[in-house]
Amino acid sequence: MTAVITLQHAKPDDWETVLGIWREAARAAHPFVPGEGRGARAHAVRADLLPRAETMLAKVDDRAVGVLCLLAKREQIAEIAKLYVLPSSQKQGIGRALLNWASTQAPTLTAPVFLRNTAGLGFWHAMGFSEAERAIDAATAEVVVIMERQT
Repeated sequence: MTAVITLQHAKPDDWETVLGIWREAARAAHPFVPGEGRGARAHAVRADLLPRAETMLAKVDDRAVGVLCLLAKREQIAEIAKLYVLPSSQKQGIGRALLNWASTQAPTLTAPVFLRNTAGLGFWHAMGFSEAERAIDAATAEVVVIMERQT
């Protein structure tokens, strides 16, 4: 049986749920980032990202299992700042559902992905994204691949 995925806009009351999903999924995806999901990194997401992002929660059976944070970069381009699905809920179409919603928001989407996150890069490639550029993440000194797709 296929899971029924519902999407809803996250409000400030949902931010702890958003942070919980990000924390668990990011730790699994980025074991090479010291302190991932905690401390200064968690504070930056809560204080800097969430107030300015359009954030969508994905739910299965009324349980929040995925999150996407979208930022407008400039006209016609939006950055997917965060797209995470709980490890126990991956490979069920939740990331795809969130990405389909983001595709309705701007004709061009970008997403930063750590180069060492090979599973993440595989997801973005499978979703039709390609590498646009590379940069160094100032907070971690890790190489980040900027993925891009025209919708």
